[in-house]
Amino acid sequence: MTGRLQETGDRRQDNGNLRLVLVVIAMAIFLQPERAEAFYEYKGDNSNFRGRLAIDLMSGFTHYPQPEIIYPDDTEGFNSANSRLLLDSTIAGNTRLDFNGYIYASSNEQTYFSNLSKEKDSPYRYPQLYWEISETDSSMIIGDIDQLSVKYHSDRYNLTAGRQPVSLANNFIFTPNDVFYPFSATAVDREFRPGVDALRFDYDITDLSTITALGVAGYDDNDPSWEKSAVILRGGTNVKSLDITVFAGKTDSRRLLGMTLNAEASGLGLRLEGNYSHPIEGEAHADFFQISLGIDKRWENSLHVILEYYYHGNGKSNPDQYMERILDYPDIMDPYMGRNYAGIFVMGEPSPLFKLQGVLIANLDDGSILFGPGVIYSISDEAELILGGTIPYGETSFYNTHDFALDVKSEFGLYPRSVYLLGRVYF
Repeated sequence: MTGRLQETGDRRQDNGNLRLVLVVIAMAIFLQPERAEAFYEYKGDNSNFRGRLAIDLMSGFTHYPQPEIIYPDDTEGFNSANSRLLLDSTIAGNTRLDFNGYIYASSNEQTYFSNLSKEKDSPYRYPQLYWEISETDSSMIIGDIDQLSVKYHSDRYNLTAGRQPVSLANNFIFTPNDVFYPFSATAVDREFRPGVDALRFDYDITDLSTITALGVAGYDDNDPSWEKSAVILRGGTNVKSLDITVFAGKTDSRRLLGMTLNAEASGLGLRLEGNYSHPIEGEAHADFFQISLGIDKRWENSLHVILEYYYHGNGKSNPDQYMERILDYPDIMDPYMGRNYAGIFVMGEPSPLFKLQGVLIANLDDGSILFGPGVIYSISDEAELILGGTIPYGETSFYNTHDFALDVKSEFGLYPRSVYLLGRVYF
């Protein structure tokens, strides 16, 4: 009788997911605005204001691997809705205000498709701006702000204060220098990047040389904390068509010194980014080195291919040590367990409305693979459908009942299979 009730409940959940998939498609097709404009817009001589809404509906399915001690459920559906308010204003031609806040509702607390859990646990966002509106065993509604900033710009410098997105990435697949909310390598939707509470100053020394000073506030619970804060000083220049950037500073968990290189030769793009890091917490943590090397090629038919190799110095080359990596150095911005990786990214546009992409990541130490396909269909300037997912391959791990320990066989063998459909409309 219990099995029959569970089967009935699973069938109802699947039917609910199917209905939401149809709603997502219908929303993107029929609710698209007739013209690509904001719901409110004002333009003056030296100032302007624009207000927009972005509405997301998403439905997904996840199939979890063994062992059950990590994933009690075999299969899980996921439905969510996200309403995002986007405001921007320019004052006197040199001052810009930006706001990006959202209310997010999901059918359960499953966070595989979302960065919300990472945002909540980040030390770089003031916790009082995150609020739980409602939470039950089967649903949750939360609100947060991704951007609330003011930017002053002149001919030679920019000064930005407040919550703002910060990207230090140079490569696409593996980005060891991107220490503030890096996008997942398999992410298809990269429209909105979570911000951090920061003060940023950019100064153009010459037309080809720039320096940047970045301070990111850190918090211990609700209290400001220097230990949890980040400070980065970066300088970049161009020498004979070679872009060189060096930086130094600290994050909440390490001191680091890094660099990036960009060049082009024979129609190929050559990229490098890496850093040398000294962990701040714990004497047992050894210094480590990370470097990502990439090469890419673009063709006139829109085909773009990227190849990258990643040496992840704080990872482990033996799967038996993966749990040590998780326990000894828990960094929510650094998801990788292994030490050596290779990746390939392929993207193209068969038509102006369709964009196809796929990324394949291989752990060279244990042989496991993660594939992330994606399709973006632009229904109009203000509406799109995004189909994505992850397909892992690797040796299955299991729980050793004799030693009461998790026997990890491969990294991506621990990943669930997933597929999701996202519909987005701007107003």
